[in-house]
Amino acid sequence: MPGVDGVDGVDGPQLVRLPVQDRPDPRPDLAAAAVVGHREGFLRVLGGPGTGKTTLLVDAVVARLSEGEDPERVLVLLGSRRAATDLRQRVIRRLAQLCAPRRDGLPWTVREPVVRTVHSYAFGVLRLAAARRGQAPPRLLSGSEQDVVIRELLAGELAGDGPGSGWPQRVRPALRLPGFGAELRELLLRAAERGLGPAELAALGRECGVAEWEAAGRFYRGYEQVTLLRGSVGTTGPALDAAELVAAAADALAADPELLAAEQGRVRHVLVDDAQDLDPQQHALARSLGEGAASFLLAGDPDQSVLAFRGADPTLLRDADPEGRATVVLTVDHRASAAVHEATARVAARLPGGGPHRARRGPRGSGGTVAVRVFGSAAAEAAWVADRLRRAHLREGVAWSDMAVLVRSTAGALPPLRRALLAAQVPLAVPGDELPLARAPAVLPLVMLLRFAVRPGALDADAAVALLSSPLGGADPLALRRLRRGLLRLAAAGGGDGDRGSDELLVDVLREVAPGGGE
Repeated sequence: MPGVDGVDGVDGPQLVRLPVQDRPDPRPDLAAAAVVGHREGFLRVLGGPGTGKTTLLVDAVVARLSEGEDPERVLVLLGSRRAATDLRQRVIRRLAQLCAPRRDGLPWTVREPVVRTVHSYAFGVLRLAAARRGQAPPRLLSGSEQDVVIRELLAGELAGDGPGSGWPQRVRPALRLPGFGAELRELLLRAAERGLGPAELAALGRECGVAEWEAAGRFYRGYEQVTLLRGSVGTTGPALDAAELVAAAADALAADPELLAAEQGRVRHVLVDDAQDLDPQQHALARSLGEGAASFLLAGDPDQSVLAFRGADPTLLRDADPEGRATVVLTVDHRASAAVHEATARVAARLPGGGPHRARRGPRGSGGTVAVRVFGSAAAEAAWVADRLRRAHLREGVAWSDMAVLVRSTAGALPPLRRALLAAQVPLAVPGDELPLARAPAVLPLVMLLRFAVRPGALDADAAVALLSSPLGGADPLALRRLRRGLLRLAAAGGGDGDRGSDELLVDVLREVAPGGGE
């Protein structure tokens, strides 16, 4: 184990923390210096992938703190917890590397974190607002709680006694389906992110001639009433979902000028990263805080917006500085090779919208490759990926930790990919927040086992292999091959159909051991 022994003056093995390797900083240029040195007013920072936006924000934060600025007066906002955690760690490492003490000699301790998600900051604002009014703080509704409320209300719709009844006849058969409830929840979240309440959603449905939106607006009113009643029980305040949380914080600041002035007086430097992934409510909240700050940096790339399905609106960043007078464009790609840079530039050129952020220069020289492969099935694609990773590790000596597989959706792509990587003996690590609970490695095998115990006929070859190779089955690739060969030999010895493959035999065996097997 690296970093275990070799410590002078200590008997026996000792655990030693290895230094964290930071990515090399981009070479500074005039644009980068303008971002780090910005201290007054609004500044929009545009740049494509690899141009160093996040690194410059880290430098800007560290520069302010090194100059003696109180950490309580610096706030960096991001859209996701993972991005916030990563940036927070980078700020801490840079401060540690610089050994930058505070000018007043006090230690680096703060009540409020320098780097926060927009939702975290919104929740803090609502807690302050509730404390000023002497009320209980709000409570955040989880996605599962929202699903329960929506399904209960839809059940009432079917019984004819629920609030907001009147769904179009063509969708009434779908009201009892879980998928309809999930889609309805997404619609309500997207409406809340754009500041649409029940009345506005219903009016939009009438204006556009979409009867489902009009019915959803009426349903939204009953949903709001139920969630407010649930939140009022006990010692907690109103129960809010993620979209309502940000909207409520923006409303609280707008309705209480003293609270807004106090927050603007406390936070003097506001920096926002990945601003292309903010929805209108999040953008409005950041803007209301940043407009009263000494400096306000809004960084992002409209072409990198991938969260439109969650309400992100990249046009807010694109239109934030219409005349371009307070905009710095980062044009040098420090990360990608020449071939990758050229390929991404061609893709970006076909995206809607435009602007100076697309004027990027790639690295000098050549290097890197970009290839496109088309496969007939997800299993064939996963097998090819696993083979390429294994070849790179064995033939070229590439460490497993230096490899990554990017997928559009872990829910759809992970099952065949996991099986292919397991068969090729390629280790797999998936970030926990990328997986819904039902897809977590500790939960998925149990869910599959229960599903196929109830419906053995739904079991197929892929599911059989997944169950056998899961922690419940405990079979590694070698054990699976032995099992397949053994089943083929037994089938041949028993005079069975010699044309049947090992996949069919695996499925038959698991169906026989399932309760009610053979049905």
